[in-house]
Amino acid sequence: MPRTHRRGYLKAVVGGGISSLAGCVDSVGESSGNTATIHVPQRTLVDTRLDISVTDVPSETAVWVEAHTEDGAGKRWFSRSLFEPTNGRIDLQSADPIQGTYRESDGMGLFWSLQPDDLKTRSYDTNQQTQSVQLRVRPETPDATPLAETTVTRPLVHPSSKETDIEKPIVGTLVEAPNDGPAPGVILFHGSAGNRPIAPARALASHGFTVLALQYVSSEHDSLPDNLVEVPIEYADQAVRWLAEQAVTTDDPICLGGFSRGGELALLMGSRHENIGAVVNWVGSGLLFNAVVLTDDSTVSPDTPDTSAWSLDGEPLAHPSGEDFEPRADVLDAYQTWLEEETTDETLERAEIPLSEIEAPILLLSAGSDGVWPSRYLLTRTERRLEALDYGYRFEHHSYDGAGHGISVPYLPSWKNRPGGPFGGTIAGTAAAEADSWPRVIEFFNVGSNKRNQ
Repeated sequence: MPRTHRRGYLKAVVGGGISSLAGCVDSVGESSGNTATIHVPQRTLVDTRLDISVTDVPSETAVWVEAHTEDGAGKRWFSRSLFEPTNGRIDLQSADPIQGTYRESDGMGLFWSLQPDDLKTRSYDTNQQTQSVQLRVRPETPDATPLAETTVTRPLVHPSSKETDIEKPIVGTLVEAPNDGPAPGVILFHGSAGNRPIAPARALASHGFTVLALQYVSSEHDSLPDNLVEVPIEYADQAVRWLAEQAVTTDDPICLGGFSRGGELALLMGSRHENIGAVVNWVGSGLLFNAVVLTDDSTVSPDTPDTSAWSLDGEPLAHPSGEDFEPRADVLDAYQTWLEEETTDETLERAEIPLSEIEAPILLLSAGSDGVWPSRYLLTRTERRLEALDYGYRFEHHSYDGAGHGISVPYLPSWKNRPGGPFGGTIAGTAAAEADSWPRVIEFFNVGSNKRNQ
């Protein structure tokens, strides 16, 4: 099998080209208004890129183009940018805003730059079936009557997908592909906070996969550990076998994806199972790390035990000692010191996930401005190990300047990656990373789920 390796250190710039993804797109609609007209598809899946334009603007003076919506918790969000029309027309995919919630041309800028009315809100709640976004065009004059308005309906889940919460023998949410027959299976693993990755599971299912968003840490389920402390990896093994046995899953290889610490678990599972199609690691690592206990404000508790996040046969797996880690303002410097100076080579070697045991393509996605941990540094280490192994399958590492820890589904608000926010990076940088990486994820899973096409 030919080996393909491409390392992509891509500068995350708003407006990078990307073709529209597959999905339901209704015909283009036109707005109602006093004078101007907004041209935009009225209904599209949330990960579909839109072309938005405004015509018949009555003068050459600048106008605001705004977006308003509510998240799954009922909190209100808004975005807006000021544009100067040319011959009464504004094309959002090419026009540079004068000012606003985003500053460079991007037809999806109104969506990813949405910010909450309450600026203390931590992140956008994606626990909703559909995002309804009202678009408005207003004169620059404050409190002026809108020149045009329309509503765009953006389902987060395909209307034909079936969704089932699973309680036994595993815990998670199963999202079926929108077709009449079985589809290739994908398992998604969450990070240390235990937030079940339902939004990406729904988005992936719309592209023809049966997706299990697995829960492996939760204080709300008696059968699961409360925190990321010596989690039995046999539980994840069981999830791989369970999904493969479901009638809604084809006999094609199971694909794996994980976010942050879940990316660690995805690689580990890839090394333990033969029939794996592809592994995607979002802002994770190729090392097995130590346990994490989070407080109510999502900071690491001082009571976190110095043990592994994972266990096998009741015994903790190898890991760098948390007692040797010294938090610093510079996250990269802290981890480099921890791993390169305070941890022995023998410990690191035992903590390395056995990448040579993975028989599938691997996609690594890292953030250049990660505020949680230095995913670029950690996944570059993983990439170099794959290179040294002369890994026999395709692998790629794409790292994004300006992106924070929250890379996931594109064209949803990237508010949690705001400057000073919990995940680091910038809103625009993370949004560009999501727009570039998401089609790569789908392509890896499409190819990987049927090895005969590799």
